Amino acid sequence: MSPDREATGLSIADAARRLGVSENAVRQRIKRRSIAAAKVDGVWRVSLPDHAGDHQADREGDRPADHEATIAPAARAQMGAIYDEWLAPLVDRVGALERENGRLEAARDALRAEVARLNAAAEAPPAPDATGAAGEPGPAVRPSVAARRGRTPRTVDLDGSGGLRRRWWDRLAGRG
Repeated sequence: MSPDREATGLSIADAARRLGVSENAVRQRIKRRSIAAAKVDGVWRVSLPDHAGDHQADREGDRPADHEATIAPAARAQMGAIYDEWLAPLVDRVGALERENGRLEAARDALRAEVARLNAAAEAPPAPDATGAAGEPGPAVRPSVAARRGRTPRTVDLDGSGGLRRRWWDRLAGRG
């Protein structure tokens, strides 16, 4: 910046408004030295070319209302080719995924209904077995290892109330 323009440069806020960007963006441009700026009395002064803010009119809608973009036929053909080559397969893929998603949701709902049915059956009282006695253990109950050896099964006082319970792995394995 020349010495006579330093005092007349724009502030960061003014430069940001003129460029249509944030003040931080202007500071970053100063740091990268992509725009000319100098510190005058501890304040940054930014020097912009005369055409630097010309695109701001486009952003603010200062164009005449009757201005419409015209697209050349060659550009329309090129856009159609791009659609056919890139976009149409993606649209087809999205449709296929939506159909598969619907199928999977129907399968999920059927499995949830089956789980609910099984949970209801598990909570129902046991049906009488072949001997006709309801609630009695079946004939295939195997005694625990400790019971087969003539000892009492080891138990653990889990909740501190004095009530003894079998260890979880013994209960899981059906022992003791």
